Amino acid sequence: MTSGKICIVSGHYPKGVFFTELTKKLLIEYCKNHNYELYYDDETEVPLEVSELHFRRCLILCKAQEKFPNVEWYIWLDTDIYPKMLSQPIESCIDLSDFRILYHLFHEKPWDYPVNTGVKIVNRKAIPLEKEVYSKRFNCPFPFEQKIMADYILPKYREQIKIHDPNQLNCIYGLHNMDEALFLHVCNKTELERNLIILNKNITYFKNDADVIKNKYYRYYYYYRLLALWHKAKLKYKTFKKLLLNGEFKVILKNMRSSRVNNQFM
Repeated sequence: MTSGKICIVSGHYPKGVFFTELTKKLLIEYCKNHNYELYYDDETEVPLEVSELHFRRCLILCKAQEKFPNVEWYIWLDTDIYPKMLSQPIESCIDLSDFRILYHLFHEKPWDYPVNTGVKIVNRKAIPLEKEVYSKRFNCPFPFEQKIMADYILPKYREQIKIHDPNQLNCIYGLHNMDEALFLHVCNKTELERNLIILNKNITYFKNDADVIKNKYYRYYYYYRLLALWHKAKLKYKTFKKLLLNGEFKVILKNMRSSRVNNQFM
């Protein structure tokens, strides 16, 4: 399969979030390096509700096909995902030669859901399914679009969907093995943490970027890093205090002691 048949799709709404500006710049460079199409949409409006923002993936994938109708594979990337190695092509990580496959998806173990749709590789024949998923967005519980993919699309089309280990193409930062990752997914973090992590991991690339180096997160990086650590410590304190007040901490200590005693006799 030639690289001209791949389109990377992404886009954050509303625009203006620092880490998404970083990942957009990296995606532009990455697609240029490998002759991939890029459809980036930070203009299409949806209601500012968490569920609608998740289902926006489907909407933007449909728009990508309208712009690039001859593409074979549309690869959705959440905007907190960046290419760790700009020189490495996607095809070195996955076989996309079987066009009968509708989706290449990635599990999120040890978390609960069978797939994490922060990255999803969508065959052109599956775009109508994206429209179907989008139509089911009303009153859908967490995790929204991912839930429809797991509970509806996956069981119905299981023979035409491949689920892969995420270590290379949907490597969740701090959870999976990041050594061989191509796409790093900085999810389950605050916006501040995402800003700092993605900036820090790509500081060499951005050191001559005028837009980046004048940004407050670049200029006052160490201040914001301390602020992020303070927020994390504050959250841990609040959690500890809650456990202490409701008696759960005593239960945790009791279980830890029991486990230690049992291990001594094993």
